[in-house]
Amino acid sequence: VRISGVTVWGSKHIGLLVGSGEVEVRNTWVVDSAFVGVEAEQSYSAPTTLWLESCELAGNVAAGILAKDPGPVVSLDDTVIRDTRSHADGKSGYGIDVYGGASVSARSCVLEENSAVGVLAFQAGTSIALADTIVRGTRPSDDGQHGFGLQVSEGAQLEAEGCTVEG
Repeated sequence: VRISGVTVWGSKHIGLLVGSGEVEVRNTWVVDSAFVGVEAEQSYSAPTTLWLESCELAGNVAAGILAKDPGPVVSLDDTVIRDTRSHADGKSGYGIDVYGGASVSARSCVLEENSAVGVLAFQAGTSIALADTIVRGTRPSDDGQHGFGLQVSEGAQLEAEGCTVEG
């Protein structure tokens, strides 16, 4: 599946959900989704591979991008994830949220003004690799918690090279 030059605006739940297969997304905006901007999960027996290039995920709720479950592989290149807002319960608002054994790589990306955590990875088997990526201006969530640029816990793996994490 190839998606290019599309704007997903004001989705009532998830802006783009990928449950299996190979999906390439280029020059696409996912804006103001009521829940997650882009989600990759392992719904079916086929592997899930998602590649985003030159995209913008802005003003979404809970997470700009969420990768969960064993299996999904997500690659982000030259993509902006900004202004992710907390959920109605005052929690979350993560730029990138990866757990449950998923894998995310981000190259030449900008994550700015997200809530709670800019990049969150947790649980064993989960991995995130950042290269030449900027994480800045992460705000506390609406419940006043966190405000971390990066958070890695519960056995998740992080590799970062040539990155800047500030404010």
